Amino acid sequence: MARIKNPRNFLERTVLTKSVAKKNAEDGEKSVLLEFLENQNIDLAEDVENTNKAIAEHNEFNRLDRESTKYTEERNLLFEPVFATYRKECQYLKKYYVGKERELVDWGIPIDNQNEIKYPKEFDQRTTLVEKLYEHNAKLANKSPLTVFLVNNKINPVKELENTTAAQGKQTESTNSKKMSELHREERDNLYNPVWAHTEDIGQYLKNLFPDTPKKLGEWGYIVDDTDRLPVQRTTTIPAASTKTIKGIKLDSEIENTGKIILYLHKGDKINGTPTPLEAGNKFKIQLGWGTTTIENKNGGEDGEISYEGINGVH
Repeated sequence: MARIKNPRNFLERTVLTKSVAKKNAEDGEKSVLLEFLENQNIDLAEDVENTNKAIAEHNEFNRLDRESTKYTEERNLLFEPVFATYRKECQYLKKYYVGKERELVDWGIPIDNQNEIKYPKEFDQRTTLVEKLYEHNAKLANKSPLTVFLVNNKINPVKELENTTAAQGKQTESTNSKKMSELHREERDNLYNPVWAHTEDIGQYLKNLFPDTPKKLGEWGYIVDDTDRLPVQRTTTIPAASTKTIKGIKLDSEIENTGKIILYLHKGDKINGTPTPLEAGNKFKIQLGWGTTTIENKNGGEDGEISYEGINGVH
């Protein structure tokens, strides 16, 4: 059976939307879509207008997303050397306070119950640690045991803090740009999602209109795959204490538990609600909505196995 291969990329979808509108306009009163468009209350001119607005929002989303990435890179160039130096300072102080590791707490150095230093991954937490260390160093003044390390390694606390502050500014700019980019992405989707739904519906209408000549849909810009997609028998292992999602299971076929342990079936690609148990050797008929099924193996020591008919090319 022929199927329409819809593009996944946003911009490629907008090209298809405009292609459909252009073909419809060129055909004028002879357009085979007129009755369908009227019946579905679809205005292709309005769809093209919203598509152009969505493209503008998409471009702004991309610009701000790139800007956010640029600020993050600049942040890293400023702060990564600072934090590398901070780690060396921490290791020095840990050696200095051998047997008195709890003294490191006064420096804000994060240590666990085994006196191991646990550096956080989050940028904001890391900058806070650097600020606390140099704050405590300044508080101790001439009595600071860190002074000899700083002098001999030519480390300037003032410069380290300046770079930290500058990095924090870049982080703020990156966060703000990212927030704005997401707002533009949401507006893009709000504008275009209804339009894309129309484009998909029109494709299905044309497919039903030309059941024997599906390639004719290419005149509107649709790509049609009319190769046979015969089901293929597959066997899949579900490792112990894990889940696996199976896609493209043939409707009205059966999943067979060919292993030795009970498995649990969940409709869709997530573990939701009460599962359907499938004993070893038993089968489960695939009904509408179960084309994607998640298999759960609750057994912690043994793998499970299933056999099913899958649509060729879909995994």
